[in-house]
Amino acid sequence: MRRLGAHIFRVYPDLETGCTNARGDPGFLAEYYMTPTVTNEPFHTEEYPRGSFTTLMNTKVTGCQTVRFTTTYRPDVSGSHYLSFSGLGPSKLFINDQLIAEQTEPTKDAMGFLLGVQDELHMQYPFEAGKPYTMTIITQPSPTSNAELYLLDDQISTHLGLIHQSEMESDILAEATALAREADLAIVFVGNTTQWETEGQDLSTMTLPAPTTSTDTSSSSQNTLIAHVAAANPHATIVVNTTGVPIECPWLPAVPAFLQAWYAGQETGNAILDVLLGDVCPSGKLPVSWPRRYEDTGCFGHFGLDSFESRRVEYVEGVFVGYRWFDEWWGGEREVRFPFGFGLSYTAFEISDAKVEGAVERDDEGATVKVSAKVKNTGPVPGAETVQVYLAPPPPVVPSSGTPPRPQKSLVGFAKVELRPGEEKEVQVQFGRSEAAYWDEGLAAWRVTGGKYEVLVATSSHPRDCKVRLGMCVQEEFTFAA
Repeated sequence: MRRLGAHIFRVYPDLETGCTNARGDPGFLAEYYMTPTVTNEPFHTEEYPRGSFTTLMNTKVTGCQTVRFTTTYRPDVSGSHYLSFSGLGPSKLFINDQLIAEQTEPTKDAMGFLLGVQDELHMQYPFEAGKPYTMTIITQPSPTSNAELYLLDDQISTHLGLIHQSEMESDILAEATALAREADLAIVFVGNTTQWETEGQDLSTMTLPAPTTSTDTSSSSQNTLIAHVAAANPHATIVVNTTGVPIECPWLPAVPAFLQAWYAGQETGNAILDVLLGDVCPSGKLPVSWPRRYEDTGCFGHFGLDSFESRRVEYVEGVFVGYRWFDEWWGGEREVRFPFGFGLSYTAFEISDAKVEGAVERDDEGATVKVSAKVKNTGPVPGAETVQVYLAPPPPVVPSSGTPPRPQKSLVGFAKVELRPGEEKEVQVQFGRSEAAYWDEGLAAWRVTGGKYEVLVATSSHPRDCKVRLGMCVQEEFTFAA
């Protein structure tokens, strides 16, 4: 059995059912004017089936200054229904000639508007079933250039969405919680939809959608759902998250299992089921560090919407991107929840006989160093392990005498091996001078520091997952051209 446990709307579904335009046809009528106000006669009209339209790619309305977008709406149920409203440029919404909502400024995210994932004005309005309501939108093009999306210059777009009060206010959380309380196993599927995570738009938070109040973006309907289900079934709750990014997990201590599914395409459902049933051993490794919160990242305050007003993004973390930033915080308040390269399995592995052969060569641009190790599956089921090799430069790693700051270590390669229970295989990772070098801005060349390097054979970037530490020596410092 399944239940919907949380609403995650950002943009409400287009108003469509129950709409009739001035011509008596289903939908809306768009009237186009060459003036900044509505005049007696539009120079062009078009019908639209639902509460959204755009002039993009419509050569018939080039130069339009104002659009009146109208319909007569007859709701099939009474209630204080929920409306969402937005425009690419300044826009007004009237119901029965009464101003209900006004967007006085252009949208802050032109690309988001184009993709239908823009922030909107939200409101409620009392409707009576069967009664006609004249819905009118007056909208204009953005008065400022969309510097990041020139194709939307002088274009006009708007959206009007509606959800019935009964749907929005039904206690779906209580229904889901009650079902979890009776179930032998509760699987909670959460994540981002394309309304929250999409191309051309940066996320503004690591919190799962949707905010439960307009003033507190840290609130989350999905986090609330997980907390309630975990409390109702504390010993058998699995959280499956489908996002392309890390999320905050305030509920993690309360759930026995957490599966990050990413976006796996059309076979996502089958793949998740295979892992949950134990037919397939999970063998993935995190391609990113997983912070506890956005504020812990090196780019906090300088990313995406943080830089919207200035239109300037400063890469304040420098070379300390991702795991290189979090290497500074092991054991501290910013330690990640899950490190880069981390991943659990239904089996276990042992790494042994690790060794380094070769050396970094000044005049050889190829892979001159080989790191090898044996990996054995010591657990009960077939699985795969990914051996990661990191290179730590000679001390000091802090700036001195003009030397730029360097990360504590850098990933130089990895190798994945599939093993049956009891099976053992050798893996190899090769690297050369390019992986050992850093960019010298003064010389405009790559520099390799002389001294003793550490070669770390690990299963994640966390120090606790370093299985073997090996040494490698570069006899003298050298540079090479880009």
